[in-house]
Amino acid sequence: MKTVLMLQGERNNLVAEAQAITELAVIEARELAKDETARLDEILGVGESPGLIAAKDVEIVRAQKLDVLAKQNIDARAVANNLFKTGDEASPAEKKIILPATAKRKVKHFASAEDAYSVGQFVMASMFGSAKAREWCSEHGMAIKAAHSTFDNEKGGYLVPEIMETTIIRLVEERGVFRSRGFVYPMGSDAVTIPRRASGFTVYYPGEGEVITQSDLRLNQIKLMAKKAAVMCVISTELDEDAVSSLASLITEEIAYAFANAEDMEGFNGDGTSAFGGTIGLKSALLAGSISTAVAGNVNVGTIDLMDFRSAIGKLPRFNGISPVFYMHSTVYHEAAARLMDAAGGNTSVNIAGGVAEQFLGYPVQFVQTMPSVSEIGVSTNYAYFGDLGMASTMGTRRGVTIATDSSVLFMSDQIAIRGTARYDINIHERGTATTAGPIVALRTAAT
Repeated sequence: MKTVLMLQGERNNLVAEAQAITELAVIEARELAKDETARLDEILGVGESPGLIAAKDVEIVRAQKLDVLAKQNIDARAVANNLFKTGDEASPAEKKIILPATAKRKVKHFASAEDAYSVGQFVMASMFGSAKAREWCSEHGMAIKAAHSTFDNEKGGYLVPEIMETTIIRLVEERGVFRSRGFVYPMGSDAVTIPRRASGFTVYYPGEGEVITQSDLRLNQIKLMAKKAAVMCVISTELDEDAVSSLASLITEEIAYAFANAEDMEGFNGDGTSAFGGTIGLKSALLAGSISTAVAGNVNVGTIDLMDFRSAIGKLPRFNGISPVFYMHSTVYHEAAARLMDAAGGNTSVNIAGGVAEQFLGYPVQFVQTMPSVSEIGVSTNYAYFGDLGMASTMGTRRGVTIATDSSVLFMSDQIAIRGTARYDINIHERGTATTAGPIVALRTAAT
């Protein structure tokens, strides 16, 4: 049976092959050959048919689950046979995590108190230079690995342990709408191009004996350029062993929420400036055909009516496999969509007390707190989006989170600065045209 590492290597090879096929065509300034197109379809999939990469992802997930189950069985047998030892008798791989009484409560965001305590020890060792914590990490198989830089080897740079990175990613996905709803593509290099169908074949109706007009399947490229995103927080150095679990939760939460907020700001509101990391988000990317403007006079949330929402639904094309969702700020939902539902009547004390599901006109509603709230919406403002974010955009991820620290600047205040970084890119590539909508439509208030 293949290991997770072997399967990931095979997946990386498939991604590299797909990139090489498209890059060669670009270099030679030509369209893809039939055999190249067929191979790309086989690797990437066509329509609802998954390709080799998607199939490999399924194999990787299954192998990871098998690894977890195997480890659980090994640990269970070790306990049953009294193989776990404590103190100097135990080898590093056999050391069992023994929590102090103050750390036995489960800390939010982590699956267990042991996970939180382990990450806390990593933080104390790598960021605060605790020799005791470093020894604990060594005994429990948590290597303190330095993260390399392409420019310099800055002090205090560390790759976070898997427990911490997994928790950060999960928090980002729970809070970050763009990452959880969009299409996430793992980048094998800093710059990646992904083939995109630009146009298909054309059907002609030749007369008897006439030559059939030729048409071509045209492809172009989606470009992803990994940029560095960073977040920094400051924490007091006056921490003891009892605080490590809470410290781990605090740092994980702050880093995850900061990245999630930044990703959503870029994906929904980006205008291409440095304030958004150069990202052009939905607000600026969508062309005229992908914008549904409210009728004259509907210039704020209080005047938006049901027809404005229905017009956006009608404007959205029904692409194969599309899964439309409404995206809006929670205040817009309650003061516009919920208001219109209440006005329709039929309410009783029971359903008013129980509230309404986050759904409108038969489609799910996803709250996006980085979008304009009611007080920020005026004339010609995008107050909601409707469509499939995964079809409209691609989010490329180059690497996970790394942590770096520095206490020199904050020496006088006995504090330490903690920096988290990640590398990713967002590309809104399905923007529609001047007359036709793409897979996501902007709902905009009237100009007057």
